[in-house]
Amino acid sequence: MPEYYMRVSYRHRGPYLIVWDDDKGQFRWHNGPLAGTELGDLDSLDTVTTSIGRTLGAGESFAPGSRALASPVEAEEDGLAGDADDQEHD
Repeated sequence: MPEYYMRVSYRHRGPYLIVWDDDKGQFRWHNGPLAGTELGDLDSLDTVTTSIGRTLGAGESFAPGSRALASPVEAEEDGLAGDADDQEHD
């Protein structure tokens, strides 16, 4: 087990581990179908997170900075949450 890692999953995919490889200065997939594949460095975190999301099958609405990542409480506080009827039809 690596010392530093992030556990990622989306719906039925995962959980998989993303690790920091100190020797290469890169994040990489530790396990799963892309085990060993490098994702990028600290200067490219947006690209890294977008790549992880796409690999797991998350849509573009889950890109970094998207309001789709907000919790229901945050969305309600921001006035972004609809009523229950609206949410059922989305």
